[in-house]
Amino acid sequence: MKKNYKSIPILIALILCLQFPCFTFVSANKIYGDNILYKPPEQSREELYQDISFSLLSPYIQKSVADYYTNFLTDIPTVDPWATDILSAERPNGYRTFLFVLKIQVKPYVGPHLGVGVDRITITVNGAGGVEVNSFEHIKNYDLPSHYQNIIKKNDILNNKSLYFKKAIKQGNFVEITSSNLSSDTTQYHTEIYNIDKLEDFVKNIKDRKPAKIRIVKYASEPGVIWANKLYDLEYNGEKIIDTVYDVYSNPNVFLPSTIYYFDQIIKKDYPNDMWYGICAKTDKEDNCTTLTSFKKSSIIN
Repeated sequence: MKKNYKSIPILIALILCLQFPCFTFVSANKIYGDNILYKPPEQSREELYQDISFSLLSPYIQKSVADYYTNFLTDIPTVDPWATDILSAERPNGYRTFLFVLKIQVKPYVGPHLGVGVDRITITVNGAGGVEVNSFEHIKNYDLPSHYQNIIKKNDILNNKSLYFKKAIKQGNFVEITSSNLSSDTTQYHTEIYNIDKLEDFVKNIKDRKPAKIRIVKYASEPGVIWANKLYDLEYNGEKIIDTVYDVYSNPNVFLPSTIYYFDQIIKKDYPNDMWYGICAKTDKEDNCTTLTSFKKSSIIN
């Protein structure tokens, strides 16, 4: 018997729709804020519906947890449906529509419920058969005990020294360097682009549905100093573009992934004097795409 996986999102949407009347004292279309955890009454029908919803969403939640923690751990943490909390839920298209945006908080663990962190996930659910994880944000780390230190990967440390721009260029990363120079009362900017061919290859692989990876490093430069201003790792797995954004400012000695976004396509606009690359979901129009990089053609070094 063939399993109908497309019916799962429809069932989730129906269950969520049943839940919303319980929240009418807050809003018909939105519940709570991003920092408030909602707990339904114990043994209530609302709790039952929520548990069913999270059980059905569990594979999507678990996949996004794996996408993040596989960078650090050899064991993939687990998320229990009953330990998932709602931060907010809304119907962006209005009352009694079947598009839902959920923001949830999870506490993944390994082994005998040893917590590894706190994370927030944004998920879109619609009644036409679609579940999309939009973003995964890492909020907090928990230290593992000594007898679980062996599952921590010994990764290369990323910082301004290990990612010095000459190394980044040599490694084949797409590099953008923006220099600023204060002249009289105005600030002048100059941009240099390196390894544009690597970005072009990545875009082509997406169109050909071939798995590929690329690192994008954007540097800021002032006289006598240069530093990584933005750092992204993009991975295309044949279905989705996984965009891992690093925090390059909280700890300058170690750049760590902070947020993962999920996209479907990269759009390129080739103007007479300029180039623009945007990254977006398949439902986004070009104007709604997030700018990946934008520069003048004269700034391309190689």
